[in-house]
Amino acid sequence: MPVLSTIPPQNLRHTVLAYGPSKAGKTESVGKLATLGYNLHWFDVEDGALTLSKLPEEAKRRINLYSIRDTAENSYAAKTLLKVLNWRNNGPKSLCVQHGLLDCPSCKKEEKPFDSFDITKLGLNDIIVIDSLTQLSDSILNSLLASPENKPEYDHWRNLGVKLDSVVDWMKAATCHVIMITHEQDIEMEDGRNKLTAVGGTKNYARNLPRHFSHVVYFSVVNKAHTAQSKSVALNGVVTGSRTDADVTKDPTNPLGVIFPKLATA
Repeated sequence: MPVLSTIPPQNLRHTVLAYGPSKAGKTESVGKLATLGYNLHWFDVEDGALTLSKLPEEAKRRINLYSIRDTAENSYAAKTLLKVLNWRNNGPKSLCVQHGLLDCPSCKKEEKPFDSFDITKLGLNDIIVIDSLTQLSDSILNSLLASPENKPEYDHWRNLGVKLDSVVDWMKAATCHVIMITHEQDIEMEDGRNKLTAVGGTKNYARNLPRHFSHVVYFSVVNKAHTAQSKSVALNGVVTGSRTDADVTKDPTNPLGVIFPKLATA
């Protein structure tokens, strides 16, 4: 039986919920983990990967980018990620380069290029990044509607939670690290007080979303600078926390590096 004290920090698996307003430095901060030697498998659902172009060349070579061209009409993010990020996934998957769609029929017919992704080959040197959970939630809901113009009803919202549960179940059993980037919302918590927390599914679903992650990091802009907070007592009215008590303020230039130890390969 392994004793916890004998397990080195680099052998611990981390799941991170990184959230905050737009343009608060979330994407760049996650991308900087490539400078620490990690291989990032980045599912870009919001066309936000342009931010990653600022990284050093060596870091960019460690980022495998899968751009998913999601819209309200096609729901490509839902159609792809609900099958790729699934504990039943037992082998390599093919995503078309043009749309980021799993087993895209039109690209197969036209013999266009595909990227291969095998989740079963990933380990603790790998990080799967979902950018963003906000858009994935919208995509799942749109996939449940007969038309984007239709108004969601109770069963649509309930099924959205079921689909997100499947992603969370996969994350808990994953062999690699996982980071989900999302946005903020102000909602009433179970104690009756309003707090800022992460977007993900319905507001009822979002209340409990942070408990599934080992770290919840809030990004914002303060005094004309990007800041991040992870301590559970850092900010009144903002949901944050870390199961390892990590304090990301200790490294303002690479805050998530406080959570993820630098690899020998960096």
